[in-house]
Amino acid sequence: MLVGELKEICGVFRQEYGKTSKMLKIVDSFVIFAIATAAVQMANALLVGTFPFNACLASTLCCLGAAILTASFRMQIGGGKSRVEKVFADYCVAMIFLIFVSISYVG
Repeated sequence: MLVGELKEICGVFRQEYGKTSKMLKIVDSFVIFAIATAAVQMANALLVGTFPFNACLASTLCCLGAAILTASFRMQIGGGKSRVEKVFADYCVAMIFLIFVSISYVG
């Protein structure tokens, strides 16, 4: 019973996600990539160690911050109500600020 409902939910999601534009699918792929990179970095920290702790923390938080900013960017352009150029400019400024903060945290 639960498996059938789960299959139905996945089928509906796949059908509705097929209607999504190619640009939004690329943005979604980048969010998944950023989260996967953060997960790999955390696994590396658990297996190998966190000797340069600042670098490990900054890189992980930079990946998670990029995923959060990109998800916010996707929510703003997904509705179609706002101008994509303005939202993209805001996204670029926020990403540059995030990268500068990460670099300054490393030292």
